[in-house]
Amino acid sequence: MRARFMLFAVLGVVALCLAVAIAVKLSRDRILWFPATSTAPSMSTFHPDERTDLIRSVNDSLDDVLTAQGVEDGLFRERKTWPRKERDLVWVEVRDEYQGGPSGQNDRLLTALEDALDQWEGVVHGESEFLPGGGFILTVTAYSVPIRRLTVFPPEVEIPRVAIIMDDMGMSDEHLEDLLALDFPVTLSVLPGEVSSVEVATLAHDRGWEVMLHLPMEPMNYPEANPGDRALFVSMNRTEIEKSVRESLELVPFVSGVNNHMGSRFTGDEDGMRAVLGVLELSELYFVDSRTTPDTVAYMMALGMGVPAAERNVFLDNEKDIKKIEDNISLLLDLAAREGSAVGICHPYDETIAALLNMEERLTTGKVMVVPVGELIIYRAMSQ
Repeated sequence: MRARFMLFAVLGVVALCLAVAIAVKLSRDRILWFPATSTAPSMSTFHPDERTDLIRSVNDSLDDVLTAQGVEDGLFRERKTWPRKERDLVWVEVRDEYQGGPSGQNDRLLTALEDALDQWEGVVHGESEFLPGGGFILTVTAYSVPIRRLTVFPPEVEIPRVAIIMDDMGMSDEHLEDLLALDFPVTLSVLPGEVSSVEVATLAHDRGWEVMLHLPMEPMNYPEANPGDRALFVSMNRTEIEKSVRESLELVPFVSGVNNHMGSRFTGDEDGMRAVLGVLELSELYFVDSRTTPDTVAYMMALGMGVPAAERNVFLDNEKDIKKIEDNISLLLDLAAREGSAVGICHPYDETIAALLNMEERLTTGKVMVVPVGELIIYRAMSQ
């Protein structure tokens, strides 16, 4: 009897461990609907489960309108879900884009969407912003938090996309509060194993922003320029590189993609980049080539291996001068207007934060969309 009891106890522990492991895996790789665990005083009217269910019902109702209006019939463009958390409320924010019809049709669609929200009047609010040519953006909030950003483009107007990557995050949490207060999303690229790496990635993730791994790689002028203890070197063999990449990925939570930190020598090495990109392919992560050298092979190799990829177009803050950084942001926007999209990289300098704040109005006018770099990569793939 005692042996049977011990057997059941061991099996129970094993089952519990497996359940925890699966839950951790799902929370890292997929976004699920799940309830909160306690009730905040300011939201005490609703049970956390009910609030989560209500948010899901709102999104389902909006989807029903899109289907009824025929918008999803061959016109679906892109959808992305973002996990969000505020106090005890845990929910999923949905952001989707559609190519709409003529102006009158888009107006009728917006009216139908707003009518669908009326059933939750007082709890759910919708705010619409009109785009040039007859499109609109509908932003929906519930319990004073954003739950849906639905964009319907006019039939012949393409709004350029810009992605802004903030490199070198994780060495401290300086500027993090100012960054997260911006009205447009910045993709944070976090160095592995730094003192604030986990904190920065977690707070950005909770804000609904995309997180990247800023993977250190060997520069041309090593050791004068030191990429850090976890850097990849061309002298490493494939097994060593793959092991190092996997370890770095484990040190930064909520990673969607990777870009190189330094790496002017390593990104020009085909064998080394093939090992890195092989890990990213298996992990279903994208790669952004920071282009720290004109001799890089990283971007073209990523495309050849089927790894979603982009490359940096403009370094925004090579000079720590607010006016020059603003000029570079303008250059990035002009490039996006010509090419349809562009990627800028910057760093957590005082001058850069000031320039981003100064340019906030221009970056949120609706003439350009600032998006996470992962969304930009999807947009480019769908536009080709």
